[in-house]
Amino acid sequence: MAPEPFKKQKKGELPSILVDFAAYVVFVISILVFYLIFSFQVKGVNTIQSASIFDKDIFLTSYLKTPVMVDGIETNMAELIRYWYLDKEKYEDLLRKTSVELLNHNEYEYEDSLTKNTRVRGYSITIRKGINNDDKFKVLLTLESKSFQNYCISDIRGCANLGEQVLPVSENVNLYIVLFEGQQAKK
Repeated sequence: MAPEPFKKQKKGELPSILVDFAAYVVFVISILVFYLIFSFQVKGVNTIQSASIFDKDIFLTSYLKTPVMVDGIETNMAELIRYWYLDKEKYEDLLRKTSVELLNHNEYEYEDSLTKNTRVRGYSITIRKGINNDDKFKVLLTLESKSFQNYCISDIRGCANLGEQVLPVSENVNLYIVLFEGQQAKK
């Protein structure tokens, strides 16, 4: 029996070529609809051009891990802060000098979206003391970059704390290292 290339169609049945064509048209239309939906969605999303909060947390961790020479031994900023807590007179100048250099190095400029003027972001790190997690807000030392203002960038909860690390000093004393960010107009 030889294959029949053209079969007789029953009444009301569409030829297979028309069914295939209709399937291709529906497929192309559905692809176009999805493309349009996703292209409008992307245009509605605001992109953040400045560093994100996660970058700030990484910045604070990097600050604490930054190598520094203390008494001829290479250690990191976290250890220098612990040494400073135990002997403030001996280590405060080194801590201030190294910290301010690092904070100044990480300042950056950006254009304010509302005022269209150039602003400079500055940083402040405070070292706070807590005994058994009490008295967490007693500030022992504040280290500020040259462009940090006395006010900080706020969010809906108030002053935005951009990162906090706990440094245990002894069994019952913890130091809280807190990063804040401020801004000022470029001079």
